[in-house]
Amino acid sequence: MIDLVTSKLAMMVAAVIILTTVLGVYAVHREHGRDLELMNIAETICGAVDDMNAIQGDTILNITFDREREGRFIEPYIGGKGYDITITDHEVIVSQDDRHFELDFMAPVHLWKPERNSYTSLEVEEIGAEHGVLSFTSGTDFSVERARVMVGDVGRFMTFVYFRE
Repeated sequence: MIDLVTSKLAMMVAAVIILTTVLGVYAVHREHGRDLELMNIAETICGAVDDMNAIQGDTILNITFDREREGRFIEPYIGGKGYDITITDHEVIVSQDDRHFELDFMAPVHLWKPERNSYTSLEVEEIGAEHGVLSFTSGTDFSVERARVMVGDVGRFMTFVYFRE
């Protein structure tokens, strides 16, 4: 009788250990999947900005979190939750809870919508100082625009990132 109880107890302990191991591996795998999704979103945004930085022409790319809208679609939720996006003139940062991924742009961007095609150098600096960071939660559409702008007497292509209207 004691052997029967001992063997049943040993089998229950083994089953609990196996179940705990399987659940632990599943949880680690799921968390790693979320990390990959956040990293992919950071890469998508950074890649879109870098692609625009390489263009020598006027164009606009809309980044959207709605499949029905025109533009490059990005999933609005990871693991059923939204995530934060911060764009500075040099990088994009995507974060959710304690996860945090950042990538640098190949060239600086301006975080404002160009209202005209001619500015002084001082105006570009002042507007840039007023609009130093774009911080928002996933679900807020934004645009990446490449435009030829006269800065003083020099025309050059600049990349702008701003919220869609």
